[in-house]
Amino acid sequence: MFKSYLLITVRNLLKNKLFSLINILGLALGIASSTILFLLIKHETSYDSFHKQKNLIFRVTETIDQNGVGEHSASVPFPVAITLQKDYSQWVEKSVRLFNFQMPSLSISYKNKNYNESKFFFADSSFFEVFDFKLIEGDAQICLSQAHTVVISESIAKKYFGNENPLGKEIILKRQIDIPLIVTGVFADSQKPSHLVFDFIASFSTLYNISNNDFFNQWVWNPCWTYVVLKDIDFAEQLKGQLPTFVQKYFDEKIKDDVSLDLQPLTDIHLRSNLDYEISPNGDIKYVYIFILTAAFILLIASINFINLSNARALLRAKEVVVRKAIGADKEELTKQFIIESVLMSSIALIFAFIDVELAAPYLQDLSGSPISAYITNDWNIIKYVLLTGLSIGLVAGIYPAIYLASFDPSKMHRGSVLTGTKEPIFRSVLVVIQFVIAILLLISTFVSSRQLDYLKNAKLGFDKDYVLVVPIGGSPSVLLYDEIKKRLLHHGEIISVTSMEEILGSNYQTHKFKANSLVNNKLSYYPSIIVSHDFLSTFNIELVTGRNFIQKRKLAEVNDAGINMNEDWFRYFEEDENNAVIINETMVNYLGMSSPQEAIGKEFSRAGGTEKIIGVVKDFHITSLHSPVLPFVIDLADDKIQRSFLKYMAIKVDNKDIEKAILVLEKVWKKLNPYQALDYFFLEDKLNKLYMKEQQWSKISLQFSLVAISIACMGLFGLASFIVEKQRKDVGIRRAIGATMTEIVLFLSAKLMKLVVASILVAAPISWILMQIWLSSFPYHIVMSPDIFIYAAGIIFIITFITISFHTIKIAIQTPMEAIKSL
Repeated sequence: MFKSYLLITVRNLLKNKLFSLINILGLALGIASSTILFLLIKHETSYDSFHKQKNLIFRVTETIDQNGVGEHSASVPFPVAITLQKDYSQWVEKSVRLFNFQMPSLSISYKNKNYNESKFFFADSSFFEVFDFKLIEGDAQICLSQAHTVVISESIAKKYFGNENPLGKEIILKRQIDIPLIVTGVFADSQKPSHLVFDFIASFSTLYNISNNDFFNQWVWNPCWTYVVLKDIDFAEQLKGQLPTFVQKYFDEKIKDDVSLDLQPLTDIHLRSNLDYEISPNGDIKYVYIFILTAAFILLIASINFINLSNARALLRAKEVVVRKAIGADKEELTKQFIIESVLMSSIALIFAFIDVELAAPYLQDLSGSPISAYITNDWNIIKYVLLTGLSIGLVAGIYPAIYLASFDPSKMHRGSVLTGTKEPIFRSVLVVIQFVIAILLLISTFVSSRQLDYLKNAKLGFDKDYVLVVPIGGSPSVLLYDEIKKRLLHHGEIISVTSMEEILGSNYQTHKFKANSLVNNKLSYYPSIIVSHDFLSTFNIELVTGRNFIQKRKLAEVNDAGINMNEDWFRYFEEDENNAVIINETMVNYLGMSSPQEAIGKEFSRAGGTEKIIGVVKDFHITSLHSPVLPFVIDLADDKIQRSFLKYMAIKVDNKDIEKAILVLEKVWKKLNPYQALDYFFLEDKLNKLYMKEQQWSKISLQFSLVAISIACMGLFGLASFIVEKQRKDVGIRRAIGATMTEIVLFLSAKLMKLVVASILVAAPISWILMQIWLSSFPYHIVMSPDIFIYAAGIIFIITFITISFHTIKIAIQTPMEAIKSL
């Protein structure tokens, strides 16, 4: 019997090749798309889930809030880890710290070859006991137990040593003094997602050999990413409850009332953490929710499409049902036939879906930056998901026509009534509307996300980011050579301006202790700030509202040598800028409670090293990405004592007409003055654009899957139009006979489907507006949704719909009246 069902199914598929292909490909495309999104979701939600102790590992975080300013830091002071483990040993099993001098990269050399490495960290010897990163060479128990040892990644081992055994080899960490490190282990390049991304792990005890011990005993500076392993998950709340007491007991008297610590679950870090000084860029849980909705929407469209077309086509087989019933077929046999046909079609769609996933995965992997291809063959859950989804849809799609058609009474049917007498089910129209509502929602979300991304990338930041080369120099001998490098670069016309700074402008900032004497509570507080060298404002074209810029001693000497008379006090005032001058932004003026920027000039704004004064106020500019609002901000000029410690980047403004030549000049000067350190550089604009990588990926993915959703909807519309036109064939013949033109026939046949599309637009517009407003509200700075977004979306849907259904309507409209009637 099953063989008979199978033969009938194959005959029907071959008889209606176009319809069968549309139905199968639509479902395959939907399942494949939702599967790929499922892979993206799986990747994003699996960060750090491979660690055996994942549920017991917590990161210690710190918040400093002083009069509404401060920082929410992913890192804490040096002594926190050891002291927590000692004081609360009944709860804390282990702890580990990571530290990288807070530098963008560190200079490494091996056998006269120099490298700049951005993934270099120092860690406690417990690192490989806490985290399950696999060692392929060396002993995890002892590899970091001694000072001046380092464990490297498999890829770094090949990069530095080729096919040689790396164990026992010595590399040099180049700072103000050379630090030798012996390779004691090699860990595998992990494909498992983690917020910890590193190539070098050096022993923490090395730091004690190269630094003053007081450096590690202070409770103010917070440069260590610190993790604790609890003995039981239930101890987390108990330890949290003790953290305020811990802060009061150990932290510096000046800040302990403003500090709070917290415990952050390891598996929450990637998607639910947006702190200052994250160890690596994180994801965002809201985009996971968006992917889930998109996957569900596309799968729903594909399911509706498959069910709608299966039901519509089944009605065209009503004559077959009548004949088979007349020769003795019972209801059970017919029900089995339709269900088997539907499941078989969905099974064929599954095969195409697997092929689509295999073909599309590499492209989507490049688009999203997620290694989704690795999950396809290594995760049985993916295969089960695809199989279960496809077979379930096939079963549901076969049930309705099986029950509906198997219940037909042959005695009540007569010629012509099978199609013309069958009313169009309301639920089918509802399904079409739902299908297009989803497609329109995705299309509008694509327009909105694309415009928001363009806005983020092209918004005025309050400083000039174009044609600025940034060179990392922090923590290396390059800092000592900065003045000479700058001097030589400025001898070339291609170089417009040179400065240096603590952080990348527009990307990050630090907090430093200042005392605003104008405040009632005028204690030292941590304010967002950046330490810079001369020519900072001019290099980035930051506008002064009032006051003046920093003045360099060398330039004052040039003015004096020119014989220009000046008051001695005036000269001394400017000469001491490096020790007693700061510039603030407009938001800081408001924060200090001053009525105007002019009022701020000359006011004391001290730091721990001595009294400083406000010499200028600049217009507000974005010190971080547009994900955050503008903060009260201090620009402090570096003096000779702190320049080595804080200045991490050199910024070079180049002539946009001679960019390549400017780069050659930089390379030549660098090689001449600093031959023992590799040169790294990047354009500031490129760096800042990467801050919106999540939005960029979402915009691209949204576009791809909006096109998929529209394609699936149109495939269904194409098949449904075929069915509707088939039902109206007799009406078309009659209308042609009484003189209707081809245009009138096309409009008549298109009217029903176009009405459904109009209904879809009317439903989708308010829903999409609400959803996009919610998404946009997560940005402090965002676009305003304009009516043209909805007009464009509606226009695209109308055009695509009309083109889709025109194939069938024009085909039947050009038939003669006699041909239309005879074909019935």
